[in-house]
Amino acid sequence: MTALTITAAQRKSLKADAHDLSPVVMIGGGDGLTPAVIKEAKLAIKHHGLIKIRVFGDDREARIAIYDELCD
Repeated sequence: MTALTITAAQRKSLKADAHDLSPVVMIGGGDGLTPAVIKEAKLAIKHHGLIKIRVFGDDREARIAIYDELCD
């Protein structure tokens, strides 16, 4: 996983900015993280600068793995 190199103040500011955002990318439990989903996430981040992603499912470890892969 790529480590974020931002300060606590920067993280707080980004969280505040993202608070009112609706998820732009939603990943369901069916196919999970596919190349198409990764492509859409990249396009969304280029267009918006800051996006919110929602991963559905009951398995917390699987959701964290998807978030980690997207962050890389």
